[in-house]
Order: sequence, then C-alpha cells, then structure tokens
Amino acid sequence: MRGLRFEGKDKGIAMELLKVLKKAVKRGTFILASGKKSDFYINVKEVYCNPEAARLIGKKLALSLKKSRAKRIAGLELGAVPLAAIASVYSGKPFLMVRKKPKGYGTKRLIEGLFAKGEKCAIIEDVVTTGESAIATAKTLRKYGLVPTEVIAIVDREEGAAGALKKAKLSFKPLYSKSQLF
Repeated sequence: MRGLRFEGKDKGIAMELLKVLKKAVKRGTFILASGKKSDFYINVKEVYCNPEAARLIGKKLALSLKKSRAKRIAGLELGAVPLAAIASVYSGKPFLMVRKKPKGYGTKRLIEGLFAKGEKCAIIEDVVTTGESAIATAKTLRKYGLVPTEVIAIVDREEGAAGALKKAKLSFKPLYSKSQLF
C-alpha cells in the first residue's frame, strides 16, 4: 500500500515531512504496542515534538481530512492526542481525546471533548501495525454514540492493519507507508 499522493506545493510539504520521518526510524530490537517484535521502530513522537515538523504534519493531516465526512477528530492517549490536536488546528475540526481506561476521579469518562451522538469521527494514529489500537478506539467511540468512519495514520507499517481496519468497516488513509521510508 502506498501513502496519499500530493501534488504541487502539497507535494513539497509531503517530501519534506518524509525526510523528517526517515530520520525517526530507529534500528534495533523493539516490542511494539501490538506485542510484535520488530527490528525497527518509527518514533513519530520524536517528530511531532518539533514545532516545524508538527506544522508539516498538521498541513498533511488537514489535506487528508479535507474530503472527510467526519465532523470530529479522535486521538487515543498518549501518542495520537497531540496529532489529533495538531490536525484540529490545521483542519478546523474539533478533536476528542480517547482514554484507554477511565480516570478514577472526575467524570470518569473515556472520551474528553464536546460531541453529539451520531457525529462522524476520523481516528488519527501515529504508526499502525495491526490496527488493534484504532479498532479499540472505534469501539469506544461507538459506545458513546459516535460514528467512526476512517483511520488516518502517519505511517502504515504494512503488517496487516489495512485488512483489519477494512474488516472493522473503517476506511484507512495512511499518509506514508513503510515502503516509502525504506
């Protein structure tokens, strides 16, 4: 699978961000969130902590969200929340923070942010491997009456997420794929 295609000025932004992402690839032995063992790790957090790179990510995500039917953007704690916030600023769409577990105090909600039942939501991810985190996020959104429609990831590791997300009835839009980084 290839990442999204960009033309003109947007292509320049895409190429600039691709260079930054390539620098975020770490070699070694890593255990991923999916539990899989890998000989490389893509540290997108390292990328978006840089204001200039965050700007590039925001512009790319906003372009991807331009044709989206989603009224809201959702990001799972911790890694996807800053991405959802960046996407919100550049796209003008409000975002939601989705927790893995409810807090033991306050509202004890799994979702923070304002929304109405029935609203369509785009899920933002940093790196996807199996798609399990995005599918879990979609289940939480549905539990609260939201309608997840798509998953937009910064990088698809090309290890099964596309098929799993399709099976979960979520469209998948990676900005980049592993094959573009190597």
